[in-house]
Amino acid sequence: QGLEAEISGEIAALTGEKTGKMQESIALMHEAEKCRSRAESTRKKFDGLKTKHKVLSDQGGTRDELESIALAMNELKAVYNDDRQRLADMNARIHEAEGAAADVEKRIMERKHESREKLAAMMSELGRSSNVVAQHSARIGALERTRRDLFFAIGSFLSNNGQSTDPSIRSVVRKHRSMLAKIGVLQQSINYNRILSG
Repeated sequence: QGLEAEISGEIAALTGEKTGKMQESIALMHEAEKCRSRAESTRKKFDGLKTKHKVLSDQGGTRDELESIALAMNELKAVYNDDRQRLADMNARIHEAEGAAADVEKRIMERKHESREKLAAMMSELGRSSNVVAQHSARIGALERTRRDLFFAIGSFLSNNGQSTDPSIRSVVRKHRSMLAKIGVLQQSINYNRILSG
């Protein structure tokens, strides 16, 4: 449970990081599109002024008119060059954000693969542990049965030999006199029931 929560938290954090990079890339793409559109519009204005400058030049336009058009063309050229440079910068940042998102996606896939391997190893270890527990439980059960059987055999032996003159048996009988008395009462009760059911 703890490992799954840890892995889920890490993957959620990485997914959030990837989402952030993708959103950054999308925002930059929108901005780049605006910049590209502005540059295209500036280029068209420039081309229009260039054509006008040529026509006026060929038709004897005034010097002031030609200088005014040339100045406007230079301003448009500077705006266009700025937009193209900004567009190049944005494309580099888009490429960087997309690369970062791809790197994070790779880390997510690696983390998922590692987590699957860890979980598989844990499940395998859990299976082995369960087998060991089952084996120990079976052994404990067998020992408990043997112990009960042994206690029963000892109790039967002491009950049947309660009047023995053997000193080793007498000392044990003395220690368990109250229990043997209860066994005796139970045996009498069993015998009476046998006679009555008879």
